[in-house]
Amino acid sequence: MKQLQVSIGELVHRCRGGDINFRFSSKSTAIEGIRGHQAVQRRRRADYPDTYIAEQVVAHSMQAAGIELDISGRVDGYGWVDGQFVVDEIKTLRIHHEDIPPDVLATFWHQARLYAYLVARLESQPAVTVRLCLYHLDDKEETILTEMLDIEALQQVFIDSALHICEQVRALEDWRNQRDERIAGMRFPYDEFRPGQRDMAVAVYRAVTSGGQLVMQAPTGIGKTMGVLFPAIQAIPQRPEGKVFYASARTSIQQMAETAAADINADGATVRSITIKAKEKACFTPGAPCHPEHCQYAAGYYDRLDNAVADTWASASQLTPEAISEKALEHDVCPFEFSLDLAREADLIISDYNYIFDPVVQLQRFFSDSGVPHTVLVDEAHNLPERARDMFSATISKEDYLQASKTLADELPLIAKRAAAVNRAILDLKRPEADAYKTSGFLAFKEAPERVLAALAGFNEAAEEELRLERGGPQQELLLQLYFDALRFTRTAETYGDDYVTLLRNVGRKNLLSLFCVDPSVKLSMNFDKLAAGVCFSATMRPKRFFDDQLGMTREADWYRLASPFPQENLAVINASHISTTFRDRQASASELAELIRTVTSARSGNYIVFFPSYRYMQDVYDIYTARYGDTDLLLQTRDMDDEGREAYLEAFVPGENPLTGFAVMGGSFSEGIDLKGEALIGVVVVGVGLPQIGIERDLIANHFEEREQGAGFAYAYQYPGITKVLQTAGRVIRDENDRGVVCLVDRRFSQHAYRGLLPDDWAPSSATSNEEVAGLLSSFWND
Repeated sequence: MKQLQVSIGELVHRCRGGDINFRFSSKSTAIEGIRGHQAVQRRRRADYPDTYIAEQVVAHSMQAAGIELDISGRVDGYGWVDGQFVVDEIKTLRIHHEDIPPDVLATFWHQARLYAYLVARLESQPAVTVRLCLYHLDDKEETILTEMLDIEALQQVFIDSALHICEQVRALEDWRNQRDERIAGMRFPYDEFRPGQRDMAVAVYRAVTSGGQLVMQAPTGIGKTMGVLFPAIQAIPQRPEGKVFYASARTSIQQMAETAAADINADGATVRSITIKAKEKACFTPGAPCHPEHCQYAAGYYDRLDNAVADTWASASQLTPEAISEKALEHDVCPFEFSLDLAREADLIISDYNYIFDPVVQLQRFFSDSGVPHTVLVDEAHNLPERARDMFSATISKEDYLQASKTLADELPLIAKRAAAVNRAILDLKRPEADAYKTSGFLAFKEAPERVLAALAGFNEAAEEELRLERGGPQQELLLQLYFDALRFTRTAETYGDDYVTLLRNVGRKNLLSLFCVDPSVKLSMNFDKLAAGVCFSATMRPKRFFDDQLGMTREADWYRLASPFPQENLAVINASHISTTFRDRQASASELAELIRTVTSARSGNYIVFFPSYRYMQDVYDIYTARYGDTDLLLQTRDMDDEGREAYLEAFVPGENPLTGFAVMGGSFSEGIDLKGEALIGVVVVGVGLPQIGIERDLIANHFEEREQGAGFAYAYQYPGITKVLQTAGRVIRDENDRGVVCLVDRRFSQHAYRGLLPDDWAPSSATSNEEVAGLLSSFWND
C-alpha cells in the first residue's frame, strides 16, 4: 500500500477553494510571524499555566483509496480555558479581521478544525471550542473568533479532506505506475548516439541514480540536450515522486529541451513535461492586480482548478506555454498559477534558472524543504554564477524614495514620511565619507546597512496597509514598485554574510545602494544541497578551478570532460596577433580590423559572424567597413533588437544562398544557443579576449577573490568570464562531424601563456602577424 506523509498545511492547501487574492497576505517575515505566535502563547501560559499546552505535535493515520495517509502538524495551543476545552489556531496579520476575504477566512477555519480533531482524539474530548486567534502585528491586539464543534463533526471535516487528497494521490500514483512501465521499455529515440553522446548519457545516469553531483564539459554539437535529458528520464523510476528540472537562461535552449522531450515521448515514454513561462509574459490581464475584483481569471480560480488540471493532463502529456494558455482560457483560470499547479503532476519541468535558485521567485512548493527528491539539470552552466550573482543581489535608489516623499506627501503623509526616512538613512550612510564618495563615486562596506534596513521595514509596514486598499492609479504603481524593491532588499539582507559587500554608488543622477553578492557559490551551494541530484553541463567549463569555486557544488562532485569527437582538421583556428583590441587601442585598430574581416570573409564565399567586445567598437568598424566595401549582405545587431528582429537576423543565414557577414556583440543573444549547421555558418571572427567592462562591481569581485584565492582576483573577475564568452562564441562554427569552418581570434593576448592555456586542448591555433599571413593560412585550409 502506498504510504504518504502530509502536513496539515499541505492538506489545507490542496483542499482550498475560492479566489486567487494576492492583495491579501499577512506580509510578515518568518521572524515576525514566530514572534507574534510566541506573544500570544506566552499570554496563554501566563493566564493558564497548569492547563494550557503550546506547540504540541499531533498526528493521525488512516487508509483511503489504497493510500496509507499519515497526517501530522504542530498545533499552536490547546487546553482548559475558563471551563472550556479550547484549540487555538493563531494567525499573525497586518490587517483587521473584518477585512479578511471570506475564502481566506474559510481556509483558516479549515486548518483550525483539522487541528481540533487531532487534539480531540489525543485528549479524548467529545467536543471542543475551536478558536481563530488573529494577532495584529502592528497594533499588538488579538481578535478571537470561536465555534463549538463535537468530535463527530470534526471527524467528518478530517475524513472529507483526507479522501480528497487520497483520490488525487491515487490517480497520480496510477499514472506514475504506467509511466514507469513505459520508461522501462523506452529506447534512445534516434537511430544511433552521436560520437561521445553515449558516454555522456552513462555519466548522467550514474550521477542521477546515485544521488550525486556532476559537472560536465561536452563539446558543442555533441547533442548535450538529449545526452542529459534521456538518462535523467530513464532514472525517474528510481525516485518516482521526484521531478526532473531542466533549467536554462535562454528560451531557445528551453525549446530544444521541449523538442527532446517530444522525441522521447514519440518513442513511447509518455513523460509529462511542462514549460514554465515568466508571469509577466503569461498573464492575460497585464498590469491588473491578482485578485478577483480586477481579474476574472483570479475569481473562483481554486473552485475550477481540479477539473482544469485533470482535463489538461488527460488531453496532452507535453505542455508548452502556448498549450497552457489555450487550456487556461478554456477553463477561465490564471495561466501562470495554472502552470504552477499543473507542474505538481509533471515529471519534467523546463524553466529559467530563477525558478530554481532565485530566493524571491523560486518555486517554493518544490524547493522550500531540505532533502527534496528532485534532480536539476543546469544547461549552459557557465552562465549560472553570473546569473546567480544578480539573483542574490538587491538594489534600491535613494532618489526614488526622495521623490515618493514629495509626490505622496499630500495624499499619503505616513508613507511619504517613511519614504523620507529611507532617503535620510542612505544619506547618513555616505555622510562620514562624503569627500571620498564625491571623488570616487562609490563607497563599499562589509557590513549590512542596519539603519537603512530599519527604515525600509517601516516603509513596508505603511505601504502594505495602503496597497491592500487597491486604490489604483499612478501613485499605486509607484508605491508597488518601491514596495517590491524594498521587500527584495530586506529579504536579501536576512542572509547577508562574508559573500556580500554593501555598495553605494553614484550612477548618473541617482545614488544606488546595493547588497552586492560577490560570491554566489555560497547560496548556490545551499540550493544544490537540498536536491537529490544535480548536473551542470556546458561546452565551456574551464578552468576547472574557477567553476569548482563558483558553481556551488561540493568538492566531491564528479567532473567529466568529453573531448571533441569531430575531426580536428575540420576546424582552423587562427590567431591574428598583430591587431590590438585593448580599449585604448580600439580607435587606432578599427581600420586594420575592417581589412582583416574582409580578408577572412573573402577567403571562401559563405556566411560569417564577427563578434565584438562592445557596441561602440562594432559600430566604428562597421562604418569603416561599409564605407570601404559597401553594405551589401551585411547584418548588424542593434541594442534595441527585439525577439522578431533576432529571429529575422538568424533566419537570414541560409546555406548556399547569398553569403552574409553578421556583426554582433560577444556575450549577446547570437554568441550562445544558436545552431547554424553546415554551410549556414562557416566562420567566426572573435575580436578581443572577452573581458567584462571594468567597473566597481568587477573590482569588488576581484578584491574578494584576490584575498581568498591567493592572487587570482583579476582572473576570477575578468579573465575567466572573458574566455568563457570567447569559447562560447567560437562554438557556433562546428556543430557536427561534417562541418568545416574557421575561428579567427583577434588579439595579441591570445598568444600569451595566461590565455593560450585556457583554450581547448584540441585547438592548435596558428599565429599570424599580418593580414597577408591570415590570408595564406585560410587559403591552405580551404584548399586542403
